[in-house]
Amino acid sequence: MRCQYCGAEVSLPFKCPFCGGYFFTWHRLPENHNCPGIWRPWLRRGDLQPPPAGVPGGVG
Repeated sequence: MRCQYCGAEVSLPFKCPFCGGYFFTWHRLPENHNCPGIWRPWLRRGDLQPPPAGVPGGVG
């Protein structure tokens, strides 16, 4: 099997839970393979807007 990002031969591939692709150790994290599926959980939840100021996790 080959890494879907760099094409390197992979003996122990990692499957991305966001896009379903198989990757080499260095590219297993979504941010390391420009994962197209990384935003899907947030899109489903509708959390595209930051929390309002004064709310825990918000700015302010």
